[in-house]
Amino acid sequence: MEKRKVWAIAEILSKTAGYLRKKNLDNPRLNAEVMLGHVLDLRRIDLYLNYDRPLKEREVSAFRALVKDRLAGCPLQYLMGETEFFSLNFLVSPAALIPRPETEILVEIVLERLRSLGPSLKIADLGTGSGVIAISLAVHLSGARLWATDCSAEALGLARRNAQRHGVVERISFAQGDLFDPLKGKRGAFTAVVCNPPYVSSDQLENLPPEIRLHEPLLALDGGSDGLEVIRRVVAEAPEFLTRDGLLVLEVGAGQAQVVGELMVKTRAFGEPRVIKDYTGVQRVVMVERASHS
Repeated sequence: MEKRKVWAIAEILSKTAGYLRKKNLDNPRLNAEVMLGHVLDLRRIDLYLNYDRPLKEREVSAFRALVKDRLAGCPLQYLMGETEFFSLNFLVSPAALIPRPETEILVEIVLERLRSLGPSLKIADLGTGSGVIAISLAVHLSGARLWATDCSAEALGLARRNAQRHGVVERISFAQGDLFDPLKGKRGAFTAVVCNPPYVSSDQLENLPPEIRLHEPLLALDGGSDGLEVIRRVVAEAPEFLTRDGLLVLEVGAGQAQVVGELMVKTRAFGEPRVIKDYTGVQRVVMVERASHS
């Protein structure tokens, strides 16, 4: 009977990284380290502190299953079931988009503006997905109350679990429905409305990388024929729900910031929009205050 090969951590990492590289996967070594660390419940640095540790057969089988799914295009974050956002760890699943680093800009801007306004803040997060925006704001604004809406019951369930994980579930009300629909009783109540809306145009969806197009929820990406369908609705309805001088903050797609700013100005309900670039220089966030006279 042929003796089963026993793999050590260093050897299986090296072999797997080489295999992933041949399959043209980006960052092959990082992928191999993250997946093996997940299987062994070790940090990446601990893999190297235990580089000669032999793997059990079930560990090798579990690792190979992850590698197979990764090569089939499943995003690494979904395979791991979690990801980091704004230095916090969040559960993720195909029920909601994977949080992107550029969305952290939106959180930073909102915190910068609201921290000095005292404890009685009320914030609405529209299309909350996995809840990363609302929860990050709740963690850093200890007195704030938040309302998080989403059409998807599965996404709201994920967001609620994340809020429990970070100890803020008592300060966030989760409501199923489209954008402002679940908030009709809160007109004029919100210090800020924040939203990372779908902003990819419908005809661009098929050009997205397969890893996104085939695995992440398209409803959370599809912004209609020009990518601005949802944004128009948020801009039009937001003044009704904001306090005087209340803040509207939107994440937008590349090349959309100027048009979104013009939409805000045309409502005559807002002041002058401010545009903030992301880490790559893309105009990513548009922020505007409701005019006090409106």
